[in-house]
Amino acid sequence: RPAEVDAVGPVLVGPAGVESAGISFNERTARLRQVTEAPAARRPVDALSGACLLISSHRRFDEGFGHGMEDVALCRALRREGLAVLVEPRARCWHQGGATVSRRSAEAVRHAVAGHLRLVGEDRARRGLVLAYALGQAAREDWSVRRLRAVWAGWRGV
Repeated sequence: RPAEVDAVGPVLVGPAGVESAGISFNERTARLRQVTEAPAARRPVDALSGACLLISSHRRFDEGFGHGMEDVALCRALRREGLAVLVEPRARCWHQGGATVSRRSAEAVRHAVAGHLRLVGEDRARRGLVLAYALGQAAREDWSVRRLRAVWAGWRGV
């Protein structure tokens, strides 16, 4: 019997094209990646962006997360229950990313790091990988003291 569906999301499109056709989460390495190629047909994904998400009315985001990763946590919980999380390529949603909280703001970085750590739990190796991913992204985007302080604050859970 196929899994019941409990979450469906569209392909998110932004100024540069497809921003997200789902999210890939590697359980072993804790690596998160946006899928940026729209599939030809509806398909299961590890997670969907909370920017536009159709879920059952009784489902809620975990309030323990700041702004970021609560969508991934919800989708992971659904999948653990044996429910399907699907991206629907015929549905498109314009997404002006960073409108709620600028993606590169100290607040967004802090919440993203803290949320990612919460996703992986107490596993020291995966926590170390999360820190490495955050530092790598900072190096690619803007290797600033402000950014490094935000990564550190997220790491400390501040």
